[in-house]
Amino acid sequence: SAMPSSDTHTPKREFGTANMSHGPATHVLLKAEEGMADSDDCALLGDEKENNLPSAHSSGCTAAQMIPSLGAVFLAVCSIVFVYRRAGLLMHGLLPGPSSNQTVIAVDKGVAYLSAKSFGDFGLVTGIENYAQTLSSDEPLRVLHLRRNFIGDYGAEPLAKALPRTRSLEVLDLQENWINDDGAGRLAKALKQGYPSLVALDLSANRIADVGVGAIARALEQDHILLRNLSVADNKIGDAGAVMLGVGLKENSNLHSLDLSHNRITDDGATFIAETLEKSNRALAHLDLGINHVGDKGASALAKVLPHGCLRTLDLHANQVTAEGAASLAEGLRAKGCKLTNLDVGRNVIGPKGAKAIAAALAPGSSLVKLDLGVNKIGDLGAISVAAAL
Repeated sequence: SAMPSSDTHTPKREFGTANMSHGPATHVLLKAEEGMADSDDCALLGDEKENNLPSAHSSGCTAAQMIPSLGAVFLAVCSIVFVYRRAGLLMHGLLPGPSSNQTVIAVDKGVAYLSAKSFGDFGLVTGIENYAQTLSSDEPLRVLHLRRNFIGDYGAEPLAKALPRTRSLEVLDLQENWINDDGAGRLAKALKQGYPSLVALDLSANRIADVGVGAIARALEQDHILLRNLSVADNKIGDAGAVMLGVGLKENSNLHSLDLSHNRITDDGATFIAETLEKSNRALAHLDLGINHVGDKGASALAKVLPHGCLRTLDLHANQVTAEGAASLAEGLRAKGCKLTNLDVGRNVIGPKGAKAIAAALAPGSSLVKLDLGVNKIGDLGAISVAAAL
């Protein structure tokens, strides 16, 4: 299966942190000896004719002369392939990373920053377990960045067991770690058992599908879960997973921000979440459904949430919203109780009519402070409508 993209999906934010120093926590040196061989290039002497050399030399290198050069190239290619293969196996966790006595987690003001270290399953988890067992009350671990370490489900299991021992962890960043449903389920189980201080969990750019996010959704139903920021962006979540999250939100009064962007959610999933926010949940303030398959039906359902005043940010960029959906959103924006400050409907197909409808909602006193209508083919008429509303 293909590695998750590191630079092509939605830009990453420093998740759940503000003005925290991220000094390097440790250094790992991975060395591989490369075989090298030198050989002389075949060359033609400029004075061949003057020295009456055999005519065979005048047409290039002989087969005997070319053998050393080909051997050197072969050895160089083998060396490159060896290093590349070893790095790839390490990322997959098939080769161990640093041993337990080499893996040291240094904490600077409660922050451990271990992103893109490629420890693999073994060295990384061993180090975390060792650290969890020797925590001091003087410097408790509050923020742990582990993005792009490719620990997979194998590494997620002992990680889920070790981290609750910290009792002080507030932010856990697990972006781009090849975690599947099994690993997500184990982390969800740990959440239910007790992460009393965790307020931000980033599982974006993994391989979590409906089963895994369903386990997380069930954890959200627990009263003691104080999680406020959850990102499962850039995974494989469909409508079934969105529905399970909606069910979890019915019982949750703490989650403040939910990022579901870059998944496989359609109108059905978006509508179920919208109905939950409209009828049951008044805590969620930031909802990101960008880069999904949400159309006018989903946009209309979300528009009905706006008058209740809970949502502050709604991101629907890169979906399938047309002028009809834009008109519904505009109606929600005009509602008396609407407190939405950020609306992103860029990269849809709202056209001039959709732009005109939203522009009409930008009356004096509107709560909106940021609006993205980019890449919608609004044309001159749409631009004129927006300009007139400013």
